Amino acid sequence: MSISSLVIQTRPENVDNVQNALILMDGVEVHATTDSGRLVVTVDQPDNAKAADTFSKFTDLDGVLNTSLIYNFFENDNAEKELPR
Repeated sequence: MSISSLVIQTRPENVDNVQNALILMDGVEVHATTDSGRLVVTVDQPDNAKAADTFSKFTDLDGVLNTSLIYNFFENDNAEKELPR
């Protein structure tokens, strides 16, 4: 499990377009936007590799100027399973 929080910077006039594109992405949720062009998003993916793939797609969106990873939590699902005795 990989849960991350990011801030995405756009120009103020691009906030709505970027937000609409983000909403369509699997595992991405937009929590807040500002008038200055910032969006606070979370990414929930099964592992860090898929999360990183999602992050890289953000920079391909028209209007995105910058992305900043704020927080990442990763838990190996296999670690939760006990080995048989």
